[in-house]
Amino acid sequence: NKALEHQRPWHLAIATEHAARCFERHGLLMASRPLFTETLALHRQLGAHGKVADLVAKWPFLKTATDPTGTKYSPTGSGLQSLAQAFQSLAEQQTLKALAERTAQWLADFTGATDVRILALDAEDRWILKASLAEGWPIEAMPLREAVQKDLVSETVLSLCEASNGFLLSNDATGDERFLRDPHFASMSACSLLAISVVIHSKPRALVVLENRLVRSAFQPAVVEMAQMLCGQLALAIGNIRNREALGRLVDERTADLQVAREREKTLDRTAYELTENIPIGTFALEFDRAGDPSFTFMSERWLDMLDLRRERAQANPSLALLGVHPGDREEFQRLQAEAFVAKVRFFWQGRLLVRGQTRWVTIESIPRLLALGSTVQEGVMIDITDRMEAERQGRELEASHRLELRTKLKTALTAATIAHEISQPLARIIHTADLVEMNASGTLASHPRLAKFISALSADARLTSQIIDKMKKLLQNVKTEHGRVDLAECVRNAILANSISLRSTRIDIVLAEPKGRFPIHGDSAQIAIALGNLLQNAAQVMSSQPGPLAPEILIQLRRRRREIEIRIGDSGPGIAEADIPNLLLRSTKAEGTGLGLFIVQTSMENHGGRLEIARSALGGAEFRMVFPKGNGK
Repeated sequence: NKALEHQRPWHLAIATEHAARCFERHGLLMASRPLFTETLALHRQLGAHGKVADLVAKWPFLKTATDPTGTKYSPTGSGLQSLAQAFQSLAEQQTLKALAERTAQWLADFTGATDVRILALDAEDRWILKASLAEGWPIEAMPLREAVQKDLVSETVLSLCEASNGFLLSNDATGDERFLRDPHFASMSACSLLAISVVIHSKPRALVVLENRLVRSAFQPAVVEMAQMLCGQLALAIGNIRNREALGRLVDERTADLQVAREREKTLDRTAYELTENIPIGTFALEFDRAGDPSFTFMSERWLDMLDLRRERAQANPSLALLGVHPGDREEFQRLQAEAFVAKVRFFWQGRLLVRGQTRWVTIESIPRLLALGSTVQEGVMIDITDRMEAERQGRELEASHRLELRTKLKTALTAATIAHEISQPLARIIHTADLVEMNASGTLASHPRLAKFISALSADARLTSQIIDKMKKLLQNVKTEHGRVDLAECVRNAILANSISLRSTRIDIVLAEPKGRFPIHGDSAQIAIALGNLLQNAAQVMSSQPGPLAPEILIQLRRRRREIEIRIGDSGPGIAEADIPNLLLRSTKAEGTGLGLFIVQTSMENHGGRLEIARSALGGAEFRMVFPKGNGK
């Protein structure tokens, strides 16, 4: 009674602690740990925070004696209640590390094991010591090789457990012949051993190793059964954690992909916006709701500027955009837009805008796209084609002017040809009459020398006049005409063939350095043929009037330059003095010539954008070079 009268609140806590220490000294850990846990709780109730810290520092397992929610779990209650608490505790763990440590604590509490090891296979099927309790102290996780070197794990136990379908039990491993050569048990006086594989999806993924180094046969059937149930719950908890981790990784990956997609979408939107603002084209998006009412969802600055609109006004009243259409084209624009809207087809219009008092030509094109709520959006572009239309107009005017000029030249040429024909007939009669007088009145003319001289001069002048008319007819034929694709090599061959009969009597050799390939230009083959004929005839006449010891020869060559093609016609005649070359046009190289031949050639070259060059021939005479621009042949 006196003792009861002198009882103090801390007496129970001190007595409970002494009892726990007594059980521990005798190796009864399963009995001591609940008493240590109760001692901790009693000191907390008394507010002895210093004592609580000392107990936790000395017996680390007390750190987990109370979960974060304040629920006390301990095997001091009924077995089923404690097991339920253990199952709930394991199911609440969020990481494999926390799960392994909590499982090791529970197994130590339920089985009285002095040492608990939990190994697990990583993603590359390597064994890792995930959690360990040695004499109540936790040990950090480490690879199997390191754990073996520190004498924390027996490789023999791991091998035998894998060979015995995941279960291994030894009442005393120190005397078990299976471990006689295992250095892990060499220094122990006694060691009860229990190893259980944790099977997940029919494959062992973890291993639990329990040791009691104080007593033999510590793991009786009831204890083994309890440990197996905890291992079963451990397998479920590992599966749940891995599923959550896999789901978390999948969510993270999907989140990252979504973030990348959003960034990409933002980049595309930004690029599209910058593109629409920088290109010289107006862009817009006009949405029509189900009732057909329009509203602009996008308008580029270029589009607004082309219509002289402010963004706020256009958004408030989309019909303002229609006011920019030229009054003369507005009716057609509205009709085409209505037809395209009803048929949900592409809209295209080319017409005029009247903005700021100026008329501009534009094309407007848009494509319809149906939206989810039944509305339609017309996404389109507006392009200013005023410069193109002006260029086309000028081109048409230039073409009309060219055709008028061509008709005028042709008419002039025909008229001149008709006049030349009318003159040629009486001129031919004059020449014929003069020839008859010279032939039939030779005796009379002999007695009248002045008359003979007069008739001879009349005949010569008539013949010269006839030659001039022929030259003029060729010159008038040389007007600018429509050009096409022409092969200069073929033109040269045709010119040689056309003049071969007239040159046959001169006995002049015409040599063509056979060209390789085609020599295409854009030109008039008839004009080129006339020019080539004139040069051939000129060369033949010069060499015929001044015979030499060697046979006369004409050499024709075709050569390609970087941007030009040239035809070279050289002869073996006397040549042309360099001082006479600048004034050679309209001046004959023959004593009785008119000089129109070279003028015709020069005119033809000008019509082709080329030029006529005169140089010394390799044969010793003159060489005329017809130089054509190569680009015109493409």
